[in-house]
Amino acid sequence: MAEVCKICNKSYKNKRGLHLHVSRIHNLSVPEYYTQVYQRKDKFTGELLDFKDTVDYFSRDFISIENFIAWSENADPSEVKDYMFKQLKARIDGKKLAYGPFHLELSLNKLPSIDLFKKFFGSYSVACEELGVEPLYNKNLINNFFDKDPELDNVKILIDTRERKPLSFNKSASLKLDFGDYAVGSPHYNYTYVDRKDESDFRSTMTTGYERFVRELQRAQEFDAFLFIVVEGSVESIVKNNIINPKKSNLSFIWHNMRQLAHDFPRRCQFIFTGQKGKLLFNTLNDEFYSNYGLLYEKAKQLKADGCHAEANEINKQMWIIKKKSFTPAYEKYVEHARRVSERLIPKLLVYGKELWEADLQYFIDKR
Repeated sequence: MAEVCKICNKSYKNKRGLHLHVSRIHNLSVPEYYTQVYQRKDKFTGELLDFKDTVDYFSRDFISIENFIAWSENADPSEVKDYMFKQLKARIDGKKLAYGPFHLELSLNKLPSIDLFKKFFGSYSVACEELGVEPLYNKNLINNFFDKDPELDNVKILIDTRERKPLSFNKSASLKLDFGDYAVGSPHYNYTYVDRKDESDFRSTMTTGYERFVRELQRAQEFDAFLFIVVEGSVESIVKNNIINPKKSNLSFIWHNMRQLAHDFPRRCQFIFTGQKGKLLFNTLNDEFYSNYGLLYEKAKQLKADGCHAEANEINKQMWIIKKKSFTPAYEKYVEHARRVSERLIPKLLVYGKELWEADLQYFIDKR
């Protein structure tokens, strides 16, 4: 399909030719061209939409998911359904997905939530079926999953010999596992394993360790096994703590790789975050703390770039003191709580096993 410049009506064979044209002839960047020419606006506030790419720009009508939710409360339900369907279709078609996005994927990509699909379509499965796919995880959680089960205290948890910070269980044994960090033996074994990661492990696995982890998942798949990846943090803590981390991670790349693994190994792995969302850590370290720390970081970075090394070093010292006195104690308490949650959750994952493989556990955890 020919691409036509909306400024001078000149035609090009593809978007690349059009984008080169607007840059060279009209002296506009690609985002400037689309936002100036099309001026797409948020249907709730009337603000101009920002531009990331053409698929996103023309499939989205809101600056944020919050604006969409506010608009949906008073809009015609059929119009809301049409918009949600268009968003879901753009995601599935654009990424060539064989299954509908899972809960975390919807959230990270600022798409309508599973609960919103339930509200307007009756169920998320119905919306996916209209697009010829099933949700990646399409089973309900087993009854009373979150209740304490005393019988699990008697299950011996097998811990891989290479696990650096093993969790504590009532009964356990050390054993070299083929993959993952935790498993159970007979009579409870049902091809289910758990790989435990702290935030740092998770970030490195989704970046420099990605290919190695792909091979681990391949081995698990060859054994007809399932791997739960339990991350002792939350999406929120990973995003905010990236501000504190002196070596910043490309979080978009990390979330992309997590989503990629889930779809490349469909119903053979699932990511679960055991850090409480919006609690504990952020009761102590609020948005203002992270904002102020981020400003100090940018100031030190600019001073260093300007050659003002002494001033930059002084700010770096301030940041070190803040981390030691404020951040580290709060974060350690947060992580300790996440580990306790992992200790309660992992025996259930291992023993209930196959009954949980196709349930979107993070959805149920977040709702609870």
